[in-house]
Amino acid sequence: MRRLAVVDPSRPREWDDILENTRALLAAAMSGDWGRAMQLERERHARIDHFFATAPALHEAAWVRRGIEEILVSDARLSELCQREKARAGAEVIDLRHKAAASRAYAKATAA
Repeated sequence: MRRLAVVDPSRPREWDDILENTRALLAAAMSGDWGRAMQLERERHARIDHFFATAPALHEAAWVRRGIEEILVSDARLSELCQREKARAGAEVIDLRHKAAASRAYAKATAA
């Protein structure tokens, strides 16, 4: 006799919550709210760890696969945004250093 697998009805909702979190994470990054994005990433990481503590069942494979694909696309876009923000922040630091050096040079020149 074949045993039926126990279906956990909370798993699809849990997975949907992870995907909603992923969308909110990308939206926060796109709006420049990096503090919120970091918070959402920590939450998502914990949710993903919890979800995959139990391997997806065969009947879950299709929707889990689609969700993973969505997460990968979203994370690729998130990575692009992070790289762009990193470059912008680096340019800002360089600009501030140049301004500080110019200010010091001006102060030195006017003090003489």
